Amino acid sequence: MSGENPSSKRADSALRISPLPGKLPPDQLNQTPSRLPSLPPDPIANLVRQDWIEGGLDRHNLLNTLKKKKTMRAIFINPHTRTVAEAEYQDRDHLLKLLDCEFLTFGHAFAGDELVLDNDWLENAGQKDAAFWFIKDPDDDSVHFYSGNAILIGEDSGEDSASELSLETVREAIAWAPTAHRRIFAEIAEALLNPDLDDEGDKKVDDDDDDDE
Repeated sequence: MSGENPSSKRADSALRISPLPGKLPPDQLNQTPSRLPSLPPDPIANLVRQDWIEGGLDRHNLLNTLKKKKTMRAIFINPHTRTVAEAEYQDRDHLLKLLDCEFLTFGHAFAGDELVLDNDWLENAGQKDAAFWFIKDPDDDSVHFYSGNAILIGEDSGEDSASELSLETVREAIAWAPTAHRRIFAEIAEALLNPDLDDEGDKKVDDDDDDDE
């Protein structure tokens, strides 16, 4: 008997077969990339393999590689062109780009979907090219008023997901505000934005305040 421990042989063999992240097995250290074991023809697998070859694969890089953003279906509402069309998004940063804004806000949920808007949609309602629209929620028949573009996305257990609503369902629920009445709707938006101001733009005075005087 050689006196060698069989378990140590098995452990050494397992180490060569299952290398630690970022390190090649001893018998492959001098191999060229073309002679490395090939992985399935999968884009993510190929990226992992490339990182492995370059010796840069660590936990952080691996997680970033595996967490490739998936594309999800959304519905884009454009009151300027009066269109409702399909769109795609990957995350909330992508929604910011689609809406061309700095911050997002959420309107009244529509048929289980989230309605995403520019956080400044009320402030922008006073612009000359502002476009207004109404949407009726089929779940409770409530009607809601908005200005500017919006996006409907799905919601699944608190996570953003693909919208499964049909374009026809959304189109039937929307009414475009007449451009001839833009000034009236701008005033409505101003009242929503500043509920403490009266018709003259002055701060409202409560009846209790009058009594105190």
